[in-house]
Amino acid sequence: MRAQGQLLKPEEFANIVVRLNPDGSTVRLGDIARIELGALTYTQLARYNGKPAAILGVFQTPGRTRSRSRRASGQRWKI
Repeated sequence: MRAQGQLLKPEEFANIVVRLNPDGSTVRLGDIARIELGALTYTQLARYNGKPAAILGVFQTPGRTRSRSRRASGQRWKI
């Protein structure tokens, strides 16, 4: 991902392209997720194969089951 600077507004995060489809259309983060700025301080460092990586927080929303949240995020992990 490339950014011109620090993203500050939810709209800026919502415009991040997650996937480029073969027909040229795009899926943006705002198309598949609710974007909110949190009040927490995040002091995490991520690495994948020894290289810097991004961390994406996925939280279960009230009323959703774990399996539904997992399927919605498109990821599989142990809960």
